[in-house]
Amino acid sequence: MAKNYMTYWRPKTVDAQEWEPLRHSAGGQLQRVEPGDTVWIVTVRPPGHLSLLGRIVVGMVTNYEEAKKVLNNEDLWQAPWHIIAQPGTERLLHEVDLTSIADRLRFVSEAAPRLHVVDGHVDGRQLETMRLLTPETVELLETYPDTPSYWWVNHRQTFVAELNGGYIWSPKKNANGATNETYDNLTRVRAGDVVFSYAQGVIKAVGVAIGDHREQEKPSEYGRAGDAWARNGWLVPIEWTPLETPIAPVAHMDEIAPLLPRRHSPLQQDGRGNQGCYLASISTELGELVLRLVQQERPTAAGAVFSLQSEAKADEEEANLWAQNMEETEKQQLIMARKGQGRFRLNVGAIETKCRLTGTSDGTFLIASHIKPWADSSNAERLDANNGFLFAPHVDKLFDGGWISFSDAGEILCANDAVREIMRTWGLRTDRNVGRFNAKQKEYLAYHRENLFARRRDGLPLR
Repeated sequence: MAKNYMTYWRPKTVDAQEWEPLRHSAGGQLQRVEPGDTVWIVTVRPPGHLSLLGRIVVGMVTNYEEAKKVLNNEDLWQAPWHIIAQPGTERLLHEVDLTSIADRLRFVSEAAPRLHVVDGHVDGRQLETMRLLTPETVELLETYPDTPSYWWVNHRQTFVAELNGGYIWSPKKNANGATNETYDNLTRVRAGDVVFSYAQGVIKAVGVAIGDHREQEKPSEYGRAGDAWARNGWLVPIEWTPLETPIAPVAHMDEIAPLLPRRHSPLQQDGRGNQGCYLASISTELGELVLRLVQQERPTAAGAVFSLQSEAKADEEEANLWAQNMEETEKQQLIMARKGQGRFRLNVGAIETKCRLTGTSDGTFLIASHIKPWADSSNAERLDANNGFLFAPHVDKLFDGGWISFSDAGEILCANDAVREIMRTWGLRTDRNVGRFNAKQKEYLAYHRENLFARRRDGLPLR
């Protein structure tokens, strides 16, 4: 039976890595690992923040000399044991903060079954011995909210075709037959990832991947562009949101330059695009910086991006739900709850009789909306009457997207002035009180404020 381990990288080791696919690790304790096992890699950032860097599904366990041959790399750390990922399982190295769940991690160990967490901080020395994870901890890590990956596409020649067509495309190899990391990156994009479109010196659009890559011949609409490219390639479907006011990176290089990747950077240090780079992986810090710049130009511009991310996450959760071992009727009720229908709507209607903002009580015109999003909820929470309101459709749009929320006292909270103006246009008062909430509703509202509203207000992607 495959096992799951947790191993530790020092922060300086992490900082020396490229933000590329996590396909290899090395250490003095990896002789315990076998092909098929999974190794979860973490680090601890001062003053004690535990971060997950990624995981390797092990395809090979080998020594230093053999690893150099397999990876065709002479610059490997001279550790006695090396693990190499199973082909096709590599995921990009990026940090996910686990500090909030550090005290819930459990290990198969009588002497040290859990981490000692002091004032929310973790001492990394506790993880210098590789730890065997319990099944419950593996499930916790696999379901813990991940952050989206961010990508930057340079497509001056094909910009119009790719935005109009809703995709990005590249050949599989260079014209000389050599592999190209920035082409291979298309195979690593996941649904919900954010893609910035750069052409003619500016970011002209922001997109969200709405599916996995697929093999496809060069699009006919390219015309003469890329005549030297091979015909066989990869395509990733993208839902694009054009920007009314494009963002010129050159005007923000004091912030952007320190965050650019060391290798395969989409930009040069002077702000000009790198012509040899098609699709580049960029860090969460750089991705969120660009989203904030977009938000500054137009407060609601990133709204479509966030909504598409939420839909992608919910689609993934629905697929996972269908694979669970439970009664088909129960699955149907949970799927219907995503759409505000079935048992969930009946449950909500038992304690909520009208839209709290419009006063509409005719159920024909009301939507049962989750407070804690369906995708983030447990199966019990997805049907919980306290995890929902009845809203008119336009109010549901505002609340479900995190544009508005409520304080425990019933005050309406608006993410920005643009939302207040939209509400005034729709005849919705922003200064009214929407009434009292029960204790359980307040718990769900706290989640909504912290995970949807606050991030929408700050121009950050929804998790």
